[in-house]
Amino acid sequence: MTGRIVDLPQSERPRERLREVGPAALADRELLGILLRTGRNGRSALHLAQELLEQHGGLHGLASLTPEELANTPGIGPSKAAGLVAAFELCRRFLAPSEPRLSIRRPSQIADLVLPRLSGRRREELLVIVLDSGSRVLRILPISAGSVDRALLPKRETLGTVLAMDGVRFALAHNHPSGDPSPSEQDLSITRELRDAARMVGLELIDHVIVGGGAWLSLAETGCLGDDFRA
Repeated sequence: MTGRIVDLPQSERPRERLREVGPAALADRELLGILLRTGRNGRSALHLAQELLEQHGGLHGLASLTPEELANTPGIGPSKAAGLVAAFELCRRFLAPSEPRLSIRRPSQIADLVLPRLSGRRREELLVIVLDSGSRVLRILPISAGSVDRALLPKRETLGTVLAMDGVRFALAHNHPSGDPSPSEQDLSITRELRDAARMVGLELIDHVIVGGGAWLSLAETGCLGDDFRA
C-alpha cells in the first residue's frame, strides 16, 4: 500500500472500485482512504487509512476521537480531521430515529433517540429533547459539552431553548464516557434544580436519561428524584 493510489491498477483504486462494485464491497480502509484523499511521506491514503484503523481499534475508536486529536495525527491535519468528524457525525444522525413527532410514553423511547447520538463520545455532552403538551418530539438539540468527566447544564440556556421551540415538556440526556450510566450526586442535584426552575416558567422536565457503555439509566424510572418525577 505504499506509493500513490494513482499508481495502482484501476481495478484496485478505491474510487474506481466503488463505482464498479458499489460501496458495500469496499473494505473499511478503502472507504476511509476515499475520505482522506491523500496520504503522507510517499505512502498512499490507503496506507494512512490502515494505520489509523490499527492505531485506534477500528472505526469505533476512530469515531470517538476529537477534532483536535485527529488533527494532531501525522498525515491528517485540520482539513482532513474536519472531514472525518463530519462523516462520523452524519452517520450518527442517519442512525438516529427520524420520527419528528414520536410521542414519548416511556424512558426506553428517549434512550432509543439519544443512544446513537451519544455513544462513543469521549466528552460528556448534553442533549435536550423538546416536547409539546402531548409529549410529542419537536426537536433534539445539543446544549453543552464538558470535559471528560463533567457536562455543563446551563439552566437559562436549556429553558430558553425549550421555550424558543414552543416546547411545553422536555427531557434531558447526557453520556458518561467512563461507561457507567449510574447518576452522580451532581447529576441528581442539577436535575432537581432544573426541574424546579422549569416549573417556575410553566415547563415540565419529564426525565433525564444517562448513557454509558452502550447502556442507559432513567432518573424518572429509578425514582431517585421522587415519585413526582415521572415520564
